[in-house]
Amino acid sequence: MKVYTLNHRSIVATVFVCSLIIVDVESAALIEAAGETGSHEGGIDLTAISSYHQIVKWLGHISETYPSTVQIHDLGRTAENRSILVVEIGRAAEKPETSSPADARKQLVTRPSVFLDAGTHGREQITVTIALRLISKLIGAITRNETSQFTEVKWYITPLVNPDGYEYSRNIARSWRKNRSTHPGSSCTGVDINRNWRVHWDSDEPERVPKDTAGSAGNKILSSVAWLWSSFLHPENTVRQLGTMTPCSELYGGPSPFSEFESRSLSQFILNLTRVPAERLESCFSLHSMTGNQELLFPYGYKIDRVPDYEALNSLARDMTREMAKVAGRQYKYGGVAETLYQSSGLQCDWIYSVAGVNRTFVVEVADNFRIAPAGLISKAFGELWAALDVLLKA
Repeated sequence: MKVYTLNHRSIVATVFVCSLIIVDVESAALIEAAGETGSHEGGIDLTAISSYHQIVKWLGHISETYPSTVQIHDLGRTAENRSILVVEIGRAAEKPETSSPADARKQLVTRPSVFLDAGTHGREQITVTIALRLISKLIGAITRNETSQFTEVKWYITPLVNPDGYEYSRNIARSWRKNRSTHPGSSCTGVDINRNWRVHWDSDEPERVPKDTAGSAGNKILSSVAWLWSSFLHPENTVRQLGTMTPCSELYGGPSPFSEFESRSLSQFILNLTRVPAERLESCFSLHSMTGNQELLFPYGYKIDRVPDYEALNSLARDMTREMAKVAGRQYKYGGVAETLYQSSGLQCDWIYSVAGVNRTFVVEVADNFRIAPAGLISKAFGELWAALDVLLKA
């Protein structure tokens, strides 16, 4: 308690000020159950939204503190000169006990790897903190020499895909979604990074697909007819698709596929991961957030049709959502993007599935209010992600 005496124009008043401490008991319990402290050495709060500079500083700290466990890959600079960083986490590979390079190659054991990203859309700030929490927990498990499916995997985590949009949302316009790039001929700023991937870009009409995947003339005609029929049945999807062509729309897909540094650099990094010796990129996760619901999704997004291994992905998603519900009682809808959420083109998940060839590709839409994310909301969503990954890695 603090006591202040105020004297103004012969009026004397004594004011007693008590400090009020609000404890988020539910959040604290979830953090304790997850084996975390809520913050990590290096001065970052893993229950709150941090600035870009705080995140970069903390990532630098953990890479210096745990050099045998953590490596940082800088993919380059955005339109506003910020870095996109990928955090590589894993136990150091054991060196083969041989002096022969040929024998050493034979002794290499292929281990699975997982790629995960967050912060693709500026306003989805909660996903960035969730990814940072995941980084912290993985480092803790590995440095404590824990043995689990989590510590036997190589992780590649991009906690902030869109740093420009994130900072603009954090400081200026909370609901900002796109990046902050500009293009000739338009007075509007920004492109939706998740509409900018070179896969059925800007439309699911076949002529928009890269030539090597467009198919025959007959297939083009059939696909065009299917697109028109889909537009008739689902006019809301047509409106959404048209939005990807409008520069001032928050869904704008850009002037061309991979016109944006963020999508272009990430796609190249993911392709490189599929070629890493002694590693096998098995799964990709992309964290997003939405209001009013939570969902676990997989391809396709550009069309209602189901992917060839739909039954396997749907079964895995069902098992993951079942475990996710045990964390905080929240039910996640699951299924293909187009059939469960909405139809859209140029999506990252479709590109990873169809071009990079990673079948286990999922999009997690966590619940968000797009205001100030309370610690409890972050903790629940992180617990649900961890539960989903636990099922995935055991499958």
